[in-house]
Amino acid sequence: MTHVVIMLCVSMLAFGLARQSITFPNEEWHWILIRNIFYKPYFMLYGEVYADEIDTCGDTLWDGHLEDGVSIPDYLKNSTHSCVPGYWIPPLLMTIFLLISNILLISMLIAIFNNIFTKTDQIAQQIWLFQRYHQV
Repeated sequence: MTHVVIMLCVSMLAFGLARQSITFPNEEWHWILIRNIFYKPYFMLYGEVYADEIDTCGDTLWDGHLEDGVSIPDYLKNSTHSCVPGYWIPPLLMTIFLLISNILLISMLIAIFNNIFTKTDQIAQQIWLFQRYHQV
């Protein structure tokens, strides 16, 4: 079970570090960065995906490019709206992270249930043998 928890922590670290560095590329070092690396991926495991923060460009970029009738790179050159380079990577990484972490959590749940079933089966086998000995 500890192997699964370690793999889950490593995947949280990998996603959180990539997400933080891509979303906020010019942020100065502070101890709170360590909290931010683990904080949001941890809550993403429970279903909070922070959709407004994951997609940094949002719908304003899409709406503006449709209104002006130009391509997205041309719209970015002529507008004050700026996207960080690689703005499309965090949603992709979030999808991969959530898929891997959910598979890990489900496999850990199955392993725990299997362990409980094995222990219960051993105890039931022992009780059955005692009852059989008592009858014979």
